[in-house]
Amino acid sequence: MRPELIAQRLALLGREDYLQLLSNFERDYPKYMAELSTSQTLRNGLHSLKGMSYAAGFEEVGNKIADIEHMLHNGASVTVRIHLKSIAPAIEDALHQTKVYLAKIANE
Repeated sequence: MRPELIAQRLALLGREDYLQLLSNFERDYPKYMAELSTSQTLRNGLHSLKGMSYAAGFEEVGNKIADIEHMLHNGASVTVRIHLKSIAPAIEDALHQTKVYLAKIANE
């Protein structure tokens, strides 16, 4: 999580709308993670998670998912399955760091 990206989202959306976006992300990402378990829904799940990550300011997560999409496009399905395991922890870490950052700037 890069604080400057979160600050940009806050400036763009306002605190209340950004917090709603973050809440929606936290609520919805498990649904898209579940889509990663079948080959029929894998592409859609990756694409949705990537877009949600970029919207929330989680550039590192979005880039990681974009890399996985690229692997999938190139037929590296075994490698994709290995990398899928890193998405949820990366999202959880980004959410945690963002909440810590938001709490910190709220007290300034």
